Amino acid sequence: MATGMTGTTTLAVSSGIALVDDGRALWVVDRGTGWMATAVFVSALVTGIGLLGGVAILITVGLAGLAPLLLGVFGAAVLVMFIQMKRRREQAPPEALTVLCVVDLAHGQLKDAHGRPLAWLNQVQLKRAFQIGSSSPALEAHYPGGKLILVRGNPFAGSIDDVEHVLRQRLPSP
Repeated sequence: MATGMTGTTTLAVSSGIALVDDGRALWVVDRGTGWMATAVFVSALVTGIGLLGGVAILITVGLAGLAPLLLGVFGAAVLVMFIQMKRRREQAPPEALTVLCVVDLAHGQLKDAHGRPLAWLNQVQLKRAFQIGSSSPALEAHYPGGKLILVRGNPFAGSIDDVEHVLRQRLPSP
C-alpha cells in the first residue's frame, strides 16, 4: 500500500507498472496486472480454438465436437473473469497499489518501498535488461551497491517505454 501519496497524477503506465507524480516525488507502483494480460491472451486463445474447432468438428464429424465446444465456452467464461479483474485493478487508486520505489525529487534520492534512501539520484542509471523467458526487456535502476527492477516488459501487457521515457526526462544525468 502506498502511503503519503496525495494529489497524484499518473504520468505513465508500462506492463502493469504505473509512474505516479505527487508534485514532490515519483512513485513507482505495481498495478498487479502484468500477469493478467498474459492470462487474458491465453484464455482468449483457448476460447477461440475451442469454439472454432468445436463448431468445425461438430459440423464435419458430429458429437465429437462437443468437447472442444465446451472447452471454448469455459474459456470464454474465464476470459470475461480475467478482463473484469484486470479492469478493476487498472481503476484502483494509486494509494491502494504496491509501491516498488520512490524517486524523491525534492530530496534528490532514490528510496525503497519503505522510504529508506538507496542512492542520490545523480548516481542512478536506468538500464534495459534481458529477461530469461520473455522477448521483452526489463527496466532496471542501477545505483552504487545494487539495482531495482522497475518494470518487467511483457509482450501481452506492453513495453517498458512509457515509464522509461518519463523517468529519463525527470532523472538528472549521472
